[in-house]
Amino acid sequence: LFLVNAGGDFVYTNEAACGIYGYSHSEFLSMNIRKLLPPKDVPLIEARLKAVLEQHRLDVEAVHLRKDGTLMPVRVRHTLVKTLHGQFIVSVAREIEAECRMRLLLEQMPCILWTTDSELRLTSSLGAVLTTLGLQPGQGRDMPMADYLEQHGFEQAALAAHKRALAGTAVSYKFKNTKTGKTYSGWAAPYRDLLGEPAGAIGVALEVGGRRSNTK
Repeated sequence: LFLVNAGGDFVYTNEAACGIYGYSHSEFLSMNIRKLLPPKDVPLIEARLKAVLEQHRLDVEAVHLRKDGTLMPVRVRHTLVKTLHGQFIVSVAREIEAECRMRLLLEQMPCILWTTDSELRLTSSLGAVLTTLGLQPGQGRDMPMADYLEQHGFEQAALAAHKRALAGTAVSYKFKNTKTGKTYSGWAAPYRDLLGEPAGAIGVALEVGGRRSNTK
């Protein structure tokens, strides 16, 4: 996590960044964000800073340099924030290799995991249970959650729970998939952005029952 000014100078960085990049806090505060890029990529920074100032947010994939010179592929979200002391850019960098390992783990979890934005549009869907329903991880991204649930046979109880989560309350609930007859135990909770504002909801569902067998 970094905080930089409009010119790209660091004004804050957290412990995780110091540990991963190899610079101390004092070193970061004497540096510009351009220092993290290989020389051939430095000219890209000007356009990126301008884009954030104009559009208020920018997502990019880049290659960063650690202090020891090793390369690190990252995905970075830049967000403009306005304070009493002026405009700053919050930059959250995630190492792509580590992110891919985590995603692989989540995709194999015996449950369904999903996230929504503040308008209850799906931003992700993961979990091994999806494949048992004939669905693929990530399917339905940017789709209204209500439409996704209806299209794939999930009861709308999940939608009601996520609406409550957006209001700031963690919720436990149960719902069924009408296409398979399976019952799920769900949990939904809010998550917030770096400024503490509601950004969306995160949900987890585990199968707790299914169709009863007709055998006697």
